[in-house]
Amino acid sequence: MVNRWTSIAFTMKKIILFIAPLLIYVGCTNNNSASNNAGVVAVEDRGNNPNFKDTLFDKSFQTYLDLKDAFILDNNEGAAEIAIFLATQLFKCNLAKEAELAIKISQTTDLTAQRGLFTLLSSSFVRAVQKENLQKGKVYIEFCSMANDGKGAYWVSTEKQIRNPYFGDDMLKCGEIKEEIITK
Repeated sequence: MVNRWTSIAFTMKKIILFIAPLLIYVGCTNNNSASNNAGVVAVEDRGNNPNFKDTLFDKSFQTYLDLKDAFILDNNEGAAEIAIFLATQLFKCNLAKEAELAIKISQTTDLTAQRGLFTLLSSSFVRAVQKENLQKGKVYIEFCSMANDGKGAYWVSTEKQIRNPYFGDDMLKCGEIKEEIITK
């Protein structure tokens, strides 16, 4: 029994030791869009500019789009930096599983590994977006059947034009819209 509690305590200590510096770092940096801090130029024309009722989730959503754009541009270093911001925001929204995936993305600069983790993050994030209350605009759930070793993968976008984050320039327009979420 002691070993079990020691193991749990050790795991919690590791999480706290990683999250505390992350929160301090994010709290001490300028709170502008993550893309400004990571040198990523937004790919999407966000003229649609959807907003969610939950402002914390809305910030997470916007940062998720920045992360997706980094993958579209094959910007592995930018993706790692943006993922730090996203992790912090997801924790604030009580989306711990998604936050842990974002942390894993931030811990590597291997683009293939990052995109593999983004597949998992997006799959879970799609469900979160579907549950949230969209106040304004449209959100698109998009899908590429060739991503994820042919198993397919989803992502969230604010535009109808397909810009595939899983293949970058190689297959930028590969995919389709699976769902359109509109203001109710």
